[in-house]
Amino acid sequence: ADELNYRLQFRPEVDPGPDFWQVQKPGIQDEEEKFVEIKNEEKLLATKAGAAEHLEQMYKNGYIHASEVHIFEDEATPKHWSRRIHTLERIADKIPSCNRWNAYADFSTRPTERHLYNEYASVRGTTIFMPKDRLYLTRQILENIFDFAVLQRVEVIDSMFPLHDSNYGEALTTSSFLKTWIYPYMGDRDKIGAPYLSHPANDNGSYCPWPMLPWAQPLSEIREYFGESVAMYFAWLGFYGYYLLIPAIVGSGMQLLYYYGIITHYDSSGIKYYMVLFSIFMVVWANYYNMQWTTEEKICALAWGTNGFEDAEGNRPQFHGDTSEAWWLCCF
Repeated sequence: ADELNYRLQFRPEVDPGPDFWQVQKPGIQDEEEKFVEIKNEEKLLATKAGAAEHLEQMYKNGYIHASEVHIFEDEATPKHWSRRIHTLERIADKIPSCNRWNAYADFSTRPTERHLYNEYASVRGTTIFMPKDRLYLTRQILENIFDFAVLQRVEVIDSMFPLHDSNYGEALTTSSFLKTWIYPYMGDRDKIGAPYLSHPANDNGSYCPWPMLPWAQPLSEIREYFGESVAMYFAWLGFYGYYLLIPAIVGSGMQLLYYYGIITHYDSSGIKYYMVLFSIFMVVWANYYNMQWTTEEKICALAWGTNGFEDAEGNRPQFHGDTSEAWWLCCF
């Protein structure tokens, strides 16, 4: 993960958001003094011994792990160890975050940064890697050693894929998807998601409205289980299907008007004016949909940490480029 610059999500307490940092003391006009939490963050533990004692006390209270008690070698100044201690205190206090989506950063094996990454419960214990992270990293390790495309051509192997029953006991399984995705009416309404990622029903504790249930899908869980590429496909599919309701309703309404004779099939010159109007409406709708999906696509990239992923994506050993052709062949 460190060599691939693989991105992991930060804990929400690392940056709780502007509602936390902009808390002000009443009656103070000085801009440098009135922001309470910013001033607390600037407080430094002057000595390394004092910082170590503070960390040891946090460990005795059960707030941090044993691996986080030490002052590490790359924490050379009071600013370095004080910043880590303040972050650990926010994590221990479980400061609520007002950010809807947490930030992402490249994974690092440095012990001073281990506490920054979000943790997830699993049958193997607490981990900073989701199932899709483990599968992706495992595949990268295998592909750096074996060329599976060649092995398939010579029929050494038939195919390679992860087993769905290997995550028995995890929160996400194929059985859980039956209730939250395939049959959303059977699942809890706060877990079935929404037609698109930016909808508030995707937030923890929020409910999907009844009219949206046919299009609801747990996009965050799909991404956690299958990865971003599969989740992005279903994010587009749900968004597109939901927005098709607009032309479906308008088209059905115009068909009813035609059926009851309110609008005629032809006018005196033989032109179907209602079809012309509907065509103009579809052009306007298509442009509106495209603009809305562009925004939704950026929201997905922000929420899933894939913004700029193409620039950081490594080369695949299995890639074979097209053979270059002489310029004169283009004439044919």
